[in-house]
Amino acid sequence: MKFEIASDKLNLTSLINMVATEYHKKQFYDIFIIQNSLSVILHLIARNIQFLNTESSKVTESSKIQKIINYIHSNIYNSELLTTKHLAEEFHMAGNYISEYFKKHTDVSLKKYIINYKLKLVETRLKYTDLQFSEIATELGFTDSSHLNKTFLSYKGQTS
Repeated sequence: MKFEIASDKLNLTSLINMVATEYHKKQFYDIFIIQNSLSVILHLIARNIQFLNTESSKVTESSKIQKIINYIHSNIYNSELLTTKHLAEEFHMAGNYISEYFKKHTDVSLKKYIINYKLKLVETRLKYTDLQFSEIATELGFTDSSHLNKTFLSYKGQTS
């Protein structure tokens, strides 16, 4: 993988080594350090994948939809940046067309994709962190834990 920021490769290598070392230290094993390091590793990789996507001078339909998906993933914690209006402006499309475009290329509505991605993050946070359900709801832009629970039930057919 080519790294846009030279220090990212060194940092990524160091973080991977740190996670491996931390994991193998059985008596001083600290899940918090491992979880947060893995989160940073994923963000470094995502950032550099995003740079790879923008390097291509030929914009194909598949790369445009990938750019939209990358943008959603990068901004999942900021609901204001994920409105149809904002996404349409960001990707130079008509407001009423971006949802249609997204569905045409992914077979999933834009709104459903964003909510499903948030719900996957909720599941991951519940499984791998000590965050309270209400903290996760706030972090991902839900009104409160009740709103998140209703959304979870509606989309997943179960409560979280």
